[in-house]
Amino acid sequence: MGEYMELHSFNRSQNPAYTNKAFAFARWDESQKLIVVTNFDEFQSVKTTLKLSPELLKAWNLKAGEREIKEVMFGKKKTTLRVTDTGAEIDLDFGPWESAVFEVR
Repeated sequence: MGEYMELHSFNRSQNPAYTNKAFAFARWDESQKLIVVTNFDEFQSVKTTLKLSPELLKAWNLKAGEREIKEVMFGKKKTTLRVTDTGAEIDLDFGPWESAVFEVR
């Protein structure tokens, strides 16, 4: 898949609830946009908000509004992507060792 953007550093600097045990990145090409998130903590759940960087918003040309996004590996998780004029975010609720790949349409 084409492009890659790491989201971990941006979230560590912008969100105190985003721990060093989580890792997030985006991958995309002309046909698909993915956000990949993993909780590497073996004991603690992660309940926080993942913020998308301004660079990713520009690259993806996301318009303001809310849209439901689905997890595409197992199809069990759904969450809402909220895009405003000042940024975008996704609510996360992950158990220990849990990962998800969300597709943005």
